[in-house]
Amino acid sequence: MRGYNVLFPAGIQPSGLPTIAFSMKVKRNDPVIIEHLRSHGIPDNIIKKLEDPFFAIEFFRKKYMEMWLRMGFSIDVTREICSIDPEYQRFIEWQFHKLYKKGLLIRKPHYIPYCPVHGPVAVDPSETDIARGGNAEIIKFTIIKFNFNEYILPVATMRPETLFGVINIWINPEAEYVMLRVNDEKWIVSKEAASKVKYQKNNVELTRITFKGNELIGKFCQCPVTKRKIPILPALFVDPDVGTGIVMSVPAHDPYDYINFTKIKKEAKWRKIIGNMKPIVIIKTNKYSGIPAEEIIKEKSENIEKAKQDLYRLELTRGRMLGNCGEISGLTVVEARERIRKILIENDLGDDFLDFSEKVICRCGARVYIKRIEDQWFIRYSNNKVKEMAHKCANRMTIKPDFYAENIHDIINWYDDRACARKGKWLGTPLPFDREWIIEPISDSTIYPAMYIIAKYVNSRKIKPEQLTLELLDYVFLGIGDPKELSGKIRVNVETIINMRKEFEYWYPVDMNCGGKEHMSVHFPAYIFNHVAIFPEKYWPRGIFVNWWVIGKSGKISKSKGGAEPVPNLLDKFTADGIRLYYAHLASPHDDIVWDEEVAKTYKKKIIETYKTCETLIEIAKKNESQLRDIDKWILSRINKTISQVTQHMENYEIREASHIIFFEFQKDINWWLKRGGNNSYVAEYVLERWIKMMAPFTPHLAEEFWWRLGRKEYVSTANWPKCEEELINDKVEITEDYIIRVIEDVNNIIKAIGRKPNRIIIYTAPEWTWEVLECIIKSKGNFDRALKELSSDLEKIPRREIISVMRAILRQFQTESVIRINEEEVLYVNKGFLEKVFNCVISINSNYDPLNKRKSAIPYKPAIYIE
Repeated sequence: MRGYNVLFPAGIQPSGLPTIAFSMKVKRNDPVIIEHLRSHGIPDNIIKKLEDPFFAIEFFRKKYMEMWLRMGFSIDVTREICSIDPEYQRFIEWQFHKLYKKGLLIRKPHYIPYCPVHGPVAVDPSETDIARGGNAEIIKFTIIKFNFNEYILPVATMRPETLFGVINIWINPEAEYVMLRVNDEKWIVSKEAASKVKYQKNNVELTRITFKGNELIGKFCQCPVTKRKIPILPALFVDPDVGTGIVMSVPAHDPYDYINFTKIKKEAKWRKIIGNMKPIVIIKTNKYSGIPAEEIIKEKSENIEKAKQDLYRLELTRGRMLGNCGEISGLTVVEARERIRKILIENDLGDDFLDFSEKVICRCGARVYIKRIEDQWFIRYSNNKVKEMAHKCANRMTIKPDFYAENIHDIINWYDDRACARKGKWLGTPLPFDREWIIEPISDSTIYPAMYIIAKYVNSRKIKPEQLTLELLDYVFLGIGDPKELSGKIRVNVETIINMRKEFEYWYPVDMNCGGKEHMSVHFPAYIFNHVAIFPEKYWPRGIFVNWWVIGKSGKISKSKGGAEPVPNLLDKFTADGIRLYYAHLASPHDDIVWDEEVAKTYKKKIIETYKTCETLIEIAKKNESQLRDIDKWILSRINKTISQVTQHMENYEIREASHIIFFEFQKDINWWLKRGGNNSYVAEYVLERWIKMMAPFTPHLAEEFWWRLGRKEYVSTANWPKCEEELINDKVEITEDYIIRVIEDVNNIIKAIGRKPNRIIIYTAPEWTWEVLECIIKSKGNFDRALKELSSDLEKIPRREIISVMRAILRQFQTESVIRINEEEVLYVNKGFLEKVFNCVISINSNYDPLNKRKSAIPYKPAIYIE
């Protein structure tokens, strides 16, 4: 509608685990999934077939396209793609060959999120592979080995430097612990931690030897480095699912440890074991002189968690180790942490250990662990040259919302090498030079828009998937090679090859890539990185638009929860245009929308209301009324101002603001025009034609119907966007009409306040001199003293107190930079009949009868009103 050819393709991406996990749930008769499918009208015989993931992909592929088209999306269906189709896999193989040749694919050891059933999974907010834990972070611990007879008690801590202040070990007496053989050592860990250790360490054997936590309580172990003999004490606050389920106690520097150690020391049962043990202070800051944990508890006794975090932060940023800390004495806490970690690992007294910040569950229902992979494939996003090009690309892009445009450079800097392939039961493209590995879903969806160009030729059978060779794709996307030679090699018509190249050059680069907010730190940076790494600069992407989520009342409607709110017969119930307007208008694209059926019904009603208004305009347009009155000039001015405002909002991607003006504010204007007796046929058609054009991006079905009923032959979606005809904008006519609207509003407010119907309404307009006051105030830019001085000189015959009173009233009522004088009395007389019809009573204008002296309160644009 703005004079451009627009390519709006669509595809689906079943790469990874989601479809496999879905089919497994169907096979297990998962009640949530089965009910979800039935609520969408899917018969049981089809549900049975959905146990096959490939049938599921084809079934939903068709369903999605049907729904998208019914919603009015202008999709080019000839370019449909699917990430597991053979032609798409050939395309991804080409991408990875390019990355490999540029030295951007490497192998190195890596810790990965790992499902025992499906292998590696991605853990990120998109929850593509997982059912729970998308916000989990990987926390790095240091394991410290405490000797316990023939066993090792491995403690996972984030603060290894506090080893010198350890005076006891905490164990949960109700938890179950197991013995692991790790190389030549016998480790005791919680049952929950056993699998975590197994996936991260080599030569791990789970034995059948188990312990109840209370079997270990009251015994002693030895602290490494210090050789201090310390007791094992009970603590129900120890979570067996965090770290190894064993915690070291540093009461001088941990408020929780201090509170629990002080409490347990008072119990006779433990006093003999603890003896004279006291908290050992090992870190000095400039804030606390005694025991830091004790002092901060006194300060923040109402919030111990905050006290803990504040103390940790203080000691990390401003702390220094005291002289009782061996080799790390005198070091800052930051220096000491790395130094003691190195000492522990070099002397086989410690190890590294990773854990999630929260539990992560795979789509299949299995627990996700962290596993060490020795030869993981990575894309080298850390490459400085690629980062430099990514920054250059982002600087030139249109990125919405604005704050993401500002933050994306930080994300590019932060973005590190990403594991790009996995072994396991996945859907996707095998890595071309190591086919045991399957390329993961983020990495196979970075340059996908280029595939839409050639998909049309595959879908129309002009070329076969196996003919998409590396050489052909080099020519289509990079212009490398001779099309005639290629034609002979792969036996594809040379004209087809040349046309593919021409189409790519015509459509690329991508002007706007739209995606959910979960992709801001995951997909979009990779999208930029891969484009700048593979394509010449002229094909780098130009825009990113981030949309927020449609959420259920209980949270995000995520893939792991079925992918959609189960609203049977959605379009039949609310209409496609009603749903579109709901999404466009309810909130900014950069705010979440809560799905609510009751609210959706109001948008269906708005569509019906708009439909009826369009029908009214159509009927007026069919008549032969040609008299042009002021009210017609008013609606012509309003439609052109509306075009200007909406165009500006659309250009700024302010979708909600644009839709509000089109469907709510301008609807009011049309209703007012009709109420005022608007019936000019030319004006009705003029207004409707432009209104329909503005509706088209939001409610295409409504727009196309009335475009056709106007007698237009082409689609409105291919018509030109309306232009603002500035010569038809008439500010004086608008101000005059607004004056009448405000008078009606003021009278209605008074009637509502007194609670009686009027027999007579008297309207008193402002005297002429008050207009001079208004103009002087505007001229002086609201400076009261300057305006008063000038007015006192110009209006010598008007008492100063009256001038001041009017000035104050004007300053309370108006915030404007310009004024257009109107003859209020004349306007009221012209519209006297209309006002009497509205209020069904006599209207008097500037009557001498003024029992309450209302006249003195009249100011420009706001007459005084008396009601009998």
